Amino acid sequence: MWTDDEPVPDPRRAAAGVALIGEWEVRPGDQRRAADAVLAAWRETAPPVGLLSHHCLLGEDGVTVLHYQQWTRPGAPRAFAGGARRRWLDAVRARVPGIDHRRVTACHGYRSTVRAPAAPATGCLVTVTVDFAGTDPYRAREWVDGVFAAAGTPEPGAASGLIAAHFHTGLDGTRAVNLAEWTTAAAHRAAARTPAPRLRAAADGAPGVAGIAVARFTPYRGISVSTR
Repeated sequence: MWTDDEPVPDPRRAAAGVALIGEWEVRPGDQRRAADAVLAAWRETAPPVGLLSHHCLLGEDGVTVLHYQQWTRPGAPRAFAGGARRRWLDAVRARVPGIDHRRVTACHGYRSTVRAPAAPATGCLVTVTVDFAGTDPYRAREWVDGVFAAAGTPEPGAASGLIAAHFHTGLDGTRAVNLAEWTTAAAHRAAARTPAPRLRAAADGAPGVAGIAVARFTPYRGISVSTR
């Protein structure tokens, strides 16, 4: 029914038709407890139709838990949004009170960089969340394509410590999210201090960009629906 997964999600999973990327704010010291409660609550119930995996990442700020869910199609999480979801959330809250639910972004995986066969382990995941003015369904894709083009190669150039980058586009046309794999948080900090000028111009100066937020996370735990 359920199987433990690698702590780093696989955004390129072939069966995934939609990803839900959401954040919870918890009390200081409760990040691991909240993530463990999420996965324990799943194990107490049959998997909802269409759910493929759920990964929990721990924010560098000490109070954020990032959730990365993969579903087969956009309608699947909507079908789970009623009483079954409330019961699942109640089981989590019974273990860890005081959770503040932030915005959830439903998105498609759009483009990923090529991961080297001998790539090192992922020690840090970085989210680059881009908000757009309006709901143009093509703007997020144009932004991602512009970032790739600005690199001057078919795929964005690998900064020191960058392992892979996975770009998602929001279903409602208002957001893009890059989930990037890095060797360490220190490697990302070093790269962020001296960004490539062309890439920075493409990312920050693209039409319709209303804001960009960057956050770092540590991989923690994941669970997948067994296909056996």
